[in-house]
Amino acid sequence: YFAADASLSHAYASAATDGRHFLLVTDVALGTPYRTEGPLYGIAQAPVGHHSCVGVRGGTFTRGDEYCVYRYAQQRLRYLVAVRPASAPCRPPQAPAFRPQRTLREVAMAPRDQDGTAGAVAADARAEVQQFRRKVNTRPPPADAGLFAGDGAGVPLQRVEVRGRLVDMVAEVCCFQHYYNASSEPIEAKYVFPLDEYAAVCGFEAFINGKHIVGRVKEKEEAHREYKKAIAAGHGAYLLDEEKPDVFSVSVGNLPPKAEVLIKVTYVTELQINDGCIQFLLPSTVAPAALKQAHKKVTQTATATAGVGADDSFVFGGTLSIEMPFHITKLYSPSHSIEVKRTDTLATVRLPPSGEPLQEDFALLIGLEDATCPRLWVEVDDSGHSAAMLSSYPDFDVPNFVDKEFIFVVDRSHSLDGDAIKDLARTIRYCLQLLPDGVRFNILFFGSTYTRLFPDSEMVSAESLGKAWEAVREENLRANLGATDLWRPLKDVMVLGACSTRNGSHVASRLRNVFVFSDFHVSNQAYTLRLVQRGLWHTRVFAFGVGGKHCNRHFARSIAQAGGGQCEFVPSGKLPSKEKVIRQLKRGLQPAVADIHIEWRTDEPEWQQAPNVVQSIFLGDRSITYAFVQNCRMAYFRGLCGDRELDQLASAREAAVVRGRLLHRLTARAIIRDWQGGANFADDPLEHARRKEELKNDVIRLGIEYSLATEFTSFIAVEERTAEEQRALRDGASAAQRAGPSIDDLLEAEGSVDQLRTVGYQTESRHETTAGRQPGSLL
Repeated sequence: YFAADASLSHAYASAATDGRHFLLVTDVALGTPYRTEGPLYGIAQAPVGHHSCVGVRGGTFTRGDEYCVYRYAQQRLRYLVAVRPASAPCRPPQAPAFRPQRTLREVAMAPRDQDGTAGAVAADARAEVQQFRRKVNTRPPPADAGLFAGDGAGVPLQRVEVRGRLVDMVAEVCCFQHYYNASSEPIEAKYVFPLDEYAAVCGFEAFINGKHIVGRVKEKEEAHREYKKAIAAGHGAYLLDEEKPDVFSVSVGNLPPKAEVLIKVTYVTELQINDGCIQFLLPSTVAPAALKQAHKKVTQTATATAGVGADDSFVFGGTLSIEMPFHITKLYSPSHSIEVKRTDTLATVRLPPSGEPLQEDFALLIGLEDATCPRLWVEVDDSGHSAAMLSSYPDFDVPNFVDKEFIFVVDRSHSLDGDAIKDLARTIRYCLQLLPDGVRFNILFFGSTYTRLFPDSEMVSAESLGKAWEAVREENLRANLGATDLWRPLKDVMVLGACSTRNGSHVASRLRNVFVFSDFHVSNQAYTLRLVQRGLWHTRVFAFGVGGKHCNRHFARSIAQAGGGQCEFVPSGKLPSKEKVIRQLKRGLQPAVADIHIEWRTDEPEWQQAPNVVQSIFLGDRSITYAFVQNCRMAYFRGLCGDRELDQLASAREAAVVRGRLLHRLTARAIIRDWQGGANFADDPLEHARRKEELKNDVIRLGIEYSLATEFTSFIAVEERTAEEQRALRDGASAAQRAGPSIDDLLEAEGSVDQLRTVGYQTESRHETTAGRQPGSLL
C-alpha cells in the first residue's frame, strides 16, 4: 500500500523512537489498475481483470492518489531512506518536519512486461534519493543504560542501592539510583535500563527539588500528551515507557541545573533455575558501570559516546531478604563476595557498599533440600481477589529413541557483523564437539537466502564433523548474507519433516530438533512463529541467542516456546558456557512433557491462566504457571511424556497463602506476555489479528489496574512548579535550596528487609561454579 508522493507517504508514517522516519522507494508493476474513488474493504487480491488498485484523488482520497498491489513479484526494492535533519537531536520531542521540494510522482503506469516487473522510479526520483542520503544522518543511537541528557551529556551516577525480597520463585526489587546534573542549564534527560524478560516494572518515583513525585500508569498516548504539555508549561515531568519487552526508558523533563536526582524503580520478577538452584540476577546495566567499556567500542553521536558516571566512583550496595518453603542447603554468589546470615528457611544477604562499579551481573544462587517438590502459592489482595502460582518440576524416565536428528540453523545476516558472529562461531563449534555418536546432523546457513552443508542430514563421523568444522571456522563464518529471513530455512525444514513423517517414520520413535543460532532480529516474526507452531508435531525448535544486550531476547524465547523447546543466551565476548550447551543438547536427546493441562481446583466456573498453553517441559526444568482464580487451594499438573501420563498434585499450605499484590502483578504480566507473542489466537493470520485487537483493551486495563509499564501503558508524573520556582531555577538557585532526601533517608523510611536482625553476618567469598561434566559426557 503506497503513494507516489513522498509527502503523502510521510503523512502516514509515525516516527521511530529517535525521531527518524523511513521512506521505502521501490519499482512497482501496476499492470492494469482498478480505479476507485472510495475504499474497498475485505479484498485480498485485485479485482478480476486487474493487477492493482488506485484510489483516485477526490472523494475519500482527499490528499492524493493512493495505490495497492497484492503480489510480492510486483515490487522491487530500490532504496530505504532514513529521514532526519542532521542538526536534530537524537530524540527530539516531536518528529522532524519533512516536506521535500520534489515528489516521487513519475511512477510508470504501463502494463506489465513479460517478466512481470514493469514500472520504474523515474531518474529524477532516484537523484532525489541520493540527495536525501547526503543530507540526513542515518545512524541510530544505541539503547545503552543509564541517565543521559538530551544533548548527549552524561548525568553522573553517584550511588546505587538495591533492596529486594525473594519468596520462593518470585522477587520484588527496589533500585535506588542517585544522579547529579553538573550542567548549568535545565535539560531533558533519558534513563534507559534493561530487565529480564520475566520482570515487570510496577513502580517509578522521583525525588527532586525537595519534592516526591510518584508516577501513575495511563494509556501511553495520554501519558505522552500530558508529559509534553507539562514540559511546555515549564513544569517538571517524568515519563517511563516500555521500549521493548525487556528494555525500559525514563524521560526526565526540565531537570534543573546543579540538581540532585533520586530515582526509585520497583519491579517484580520470576526467578529462574540454574544448575538446580534458584537464581536471582541483577543486571550490571541497572547500575550502569559497564557503559564506559561499551562506549569505547562504538563510535556514535554525542549521546552514544557520553558515559554515565565517567569518574566510576559511585557507591554500590544492596540487601536481599530470602524466604523459602524448604530447607536452604546452599547460598552463594558466583560473581561477588557477600555477607550472609540465615536459618533453615530464612536468610539475609548483603552486598557491602563499595566504591567500585558493578563490573558484571550480580548473581545469587539458592539451593533447596526439596526443590523438585511441586508447590502452590496463593495471594489475596485487599479487595479479596486471588492470584495463584503453580511451580512444577516433573521427574520422568528418558526412553531410548531410534532416530535422533540435530539441525543447526545458523544466522549469517549483517546484523551479526563484529563480535556477535565470533560468539556464534565459538558456540556452534562447541556444539559440534559435544555431538554424540548415533545422531544425524546438518547445518543450514541463512540470511536473505540459505544454504545447506549437506543435501540431507548425515550421521556423526570423523568425515562429516571435519567438513562441518571447516565450515564454521571463524575465518569462514562471515556475517555477509543480508537480512535475517529465518522463515526461509525453517519453512524448508518443516516441509521436509512433515513429508518424512508421513512417509513412514513414526513420531514416537524419532526426535527431530532444530537449534537456531541468531540475534533474533528477524523479519516477518508472526509468520515465523506460525511456521514453528504448525510443525511442532514432528519438529522441535531450540534457540541460542547471541549478540549480548543487542539480542532480541523476547522473540528468542517466543520461538522456543512456540517450538516446544527451550532458549539459552550466549555471553558476549566470552567462551560459551559449557553448562548451557550441554543442557540444551541434552534436551534434544530426550522427550519432553507435552500436552500439558493445569486443573485449578475451585468452585468458580472460570479462571484466567498464563501462559494459556504450557508448551513443553524437559527433565531438570521447572514450569511456572499463573492464574487469576478464586477459592483455589489445590492444583493438578497433567501431561504426556511419550505414551506415559504424568500427574502431579500441589496444594497450598497455610504458610503459602499470603496477602499483597506481587503475584497479582506477575500474573497480569504473564497474561500480557501471552498477548504480545506467546499466544496464538487463530491459525488464520487475519483472524488472529482480529482477535488480538479485541483483547487489546484487556491489556491496557491490566496495565493500569496493576500499575505496569506495557506496550500500551506508561508511567507519568508531573512536578508542578510555581512561577516563583521557575524563576528561581532560571536564575540558578543553589543546590542547598533544592535539597531532598538522601538514599539513606529513603531506606530508613522504607524499613529494613532484614528478618534476622538478631543474627550476625558472616562473610562469604566469591564462589566459582563447578565445572560440571567434561566434554563428551553426552556420549
